[in-house]
Formats: sequence, structure tokens, C-alpha cells
Amino acid sequence: MREVHSSVEKAGWRCPFRCSAYVLLRRDRRGSRREEGVAQLFTLGRLYFMKTAITCLALTVMQLSGYSQPVKEKQTPEAPASAFAGVPVAVQPAGPPYQLAGTETFELASPETGNTYNIVVAFPADYAGAPTGKTYPVIYVIDAQWQFPLIYTVAGAVNYDGAMPPVLLVGISWKTTNGNLMALRDQDMTPAGKSRPNYGHAEKFQDFLRHTLFPRIESHYRASQHRTVTGCSTSSLFVFYTLLSQPDLFEGYIGSSPPLAWDNYAMNSILDKFPQDGIKQDTRAYMTCGALENSSVWSDFTNQLGRKNLKNLSFSFATVSNAGHAGENAECYTRGLQFVFATSVPPKSGPGTQ
Repeated sequence: MREVHSSVEKAGWRCPFRCSAYVLLRRDRRGSRREEGVAQLFTLGRLYFMKTAITCLALTVMQLSGYSQPVKEKQTPEAPASAFAGVPVAVQPAGPPYQLAGTETFELASPETGNTYNIVVAFPADYAGAPTGKTYPVIYVIDAQWQFPLIYTVAGAVNYDGAMPPVLLVGISWKTTNGNLMALRDQDMTPAGKSRPNYGHAEKFQDFLRHTLFPRIESHYRASQHRTVTGCSTSSLFVFYTLLSQPDLFEGYIGSSPPLAWDNYAMNSILDKFPQDGIKQDTRAYMTCGALENSSVWSDFTNQLGRKNLKNLSFSFATVSNAGHAGENAECYTRGLQFVFATSVPPKSGPGTQ
């Protein structure tokens, strides 16, 4: 029996037939039917081997021919259209969108421009418990669709450091763009010019601020008439155009990298024609550019403004090192808010101050 076991194991059939070999050999211990038992054992082995080989061959042919058994897919509901529509379902947000604390929104139609704007208002931390009659300076944030969360954070930090008072933030963005946000933005933010006949509605947007938005904010909220405006790129062009065309709209002006070459350097001509005593109230303005933008247009404008020596204007310009057109914005808003409110808060004293 040991010899037969050895033969079976050498043939590769140890597991399936070991018990069968033992039974056959036990019945044939005297040797009368030994040869017949071994023959039956190997016959069964050959049949098993042939069946396995045929099965493997069939599977191989099916795989090579591209055959696969259809699998019924599990139906999943379509995700609602959103800004994440192109993101795989597995990483789409499952909960409600994040909202900035202490804010509210409303829509405001402008008869002056013909556009409707989304307005978002952020309240200072002490707003609800403030004494009757207390009002807050207002920062008007143009391009709120991009800049409002950043200024919301920066203003909170600068206020925490004691470099500015608590303020109301009012963000302005375009409600209906039909995929043409940049065109609407260029239209509202640029002054009238000969080379851009389809643009140049900045005066209409100024009228919207003066006659529609300011009255709404100052009648519905505890807002003072100390107003600051912020902008970036094209909306920054509006900021500094307003400084030189309707300077009484704001007392603070903050903007990064305005495209001063717009319409064949129209801003230089506007500055040349602006009267030296055209600004009646104390006004502070802050401008930056990114060092990586590699242009002299902003420093040239700054030098021209310095030679003009406008009365009642404090102006500061800075180049943000290692920053480009968009990366400079956080630095611009931080330094700009510190500069604009430098005279409206008492100097901070105590440990850790210089």
C-alpha cells in the first residue's frame, strides 16, 4: 500500500484519490485484486485530469474571445447639477454647502445698470448686542464671488490685532451672467473709452452704488457713512477710477493690480485732468502689484500721482514680493485695511507691541 501511495503522489493525484486508493488496496491486501484496483484508480485519475484540462481550455478561449457574462448594474440616482458636477460621485459633497457665520444675502436690481446683483452682508461679532445708535464703517467688496471669503477672514484678523474697528462687510457680485461674467464685469467696471465702445459703464455702476445700494445698506443696517471699497484687477480699475472721478463715494480705496494700461492708458489722462483740490474729505488709498507681474505701469502711475500732490489724499503703493496677479490679494487687503484705518483706531499698547 505504501508503494501505491507513492505512485499516486508522484502522479500528482494525492488529494482527490488518496482515500480511494486506500480502500481499493485494503480490499485487495492478499494481492488477488491488486492490479485491478490500481487500474481503476488510474482510470479515475485520467478522467479527472481530462475534465480539468477541458474546463481550463474553455475558460481560456472565452477570455481570449472577449466573452464576459453580463452583470446587472446597480442603478444610482443622479446627483443634482452643481459646481461639482464633473467630480466623481464618490468625492462629491454629501452635506449642505458651507456658509460663512454671521452673514445674510439678498438680491438687488439696479435700474442704473440694468443688472441684478447678489449682495452678501457680514456682521461684526458685537453687532447683535451693540448699544442703540452705534454704527459701523462699511467695506464694499466688489467681485464678491471670488474675494468675499478672503476679505471676511482678513478683516477679522486685522480687527483682532486691533488695527481696525469692527466693520460691516458688503459683497457685490453679479446674479445672472449667462456664462458671460467677465463681459458683465468689464462693462460695469471700466470708464467710457474710445477704443472700447461696448464697455465703459463705470459711471452707471457708481450711480447704482450712490442711489440704490448705499441707501439700502444705510437704512436696513447700522451702517455709518465711512465707506471703503476694495477690488482686484478690473474691479481695482473701478476703485481708482472712482477715486479720480467721484472721490466722495468712499473714504478708503484698496485695490490690487488695476489694469492701468486700459484704453491706451486712459487713467493717466484722467489723472492729468483731475484738479488738485478735487478731493474734499480725508481719503486714504492703497495699491499693490505682484513682483512676478514684471511691469512698471503701477510705479509710473504712483510717481505721476505723487507729482500731482492731491490735497486730502494719503496714498501708499507696495510691490508684493514673490507674488503674481492673484497671489498678492491677501497681502493687499491686509496692508490696505491697516493703512485705511490707521487713523481711526487708537494705537495698541502692552506686551508684544513695539
